[in-house]
Amino acid sequence: MKMPRGTTRLAALTLALAILAGEATSRSIEAPTHNLTGSWTWEGTTESGIPPFLAEMIGLIPEGEVTYLRCEDSGEMELVQTGNTVSGTATQVLICFTDGGQGPFWPPAFPPSFAITNGVVSGKSASFAFGTCNMTVKVVGNGEKLRGEGECPIPLPAPYFLNLLDWKAER
Repeated sequence: MKMPRGTTRLAALTLALAILAGEATSRSIEAPTHNLTGSWTWEGTTESGIPPFLAEMIGLIPEGEVTYLRCEDSGEMELVQTGNTVSGTATQVLICFTDGGQGPFWPPAFPPSFAITNGVVSGKSASFAFGTCNMTVKVVGNGEKLRGEGECPIPLPAPYFLNLLDWKAER
């Protein structure tokens, strides 16, 4: 029995689309992973809300139930990437002020150097532990710049917090 001509064309078209769909699925189109190995200069802004007892411990006069701090941070970092994992070391200097105008000061909780661990790079995104902060960054351009932010867990309940905002790095 002969198939009607329109049915044959439809079957051929369906088969061709199925083959093309299979090829597209097998060729995942993902941005290439950039190699972050090398020396970087970084800067960022840290914002924090601390309780009165911590304000007093670092030589500040408490500014209510929460003393708000803003610190301008900067430093150098050295990254090593193997496959899609990244680790390294960083240095930092910072200067802090309270919302009430106290400062400048350097809180002792911010060490002059620290480790970068648990890094994962995927396409144009990366995440890593930057000292005590959990960073999420985007690789910008051809991989010579990074931009992101991070949450820095502290063992205190809300409304106390520590966040690293407007973080950027360049080679």
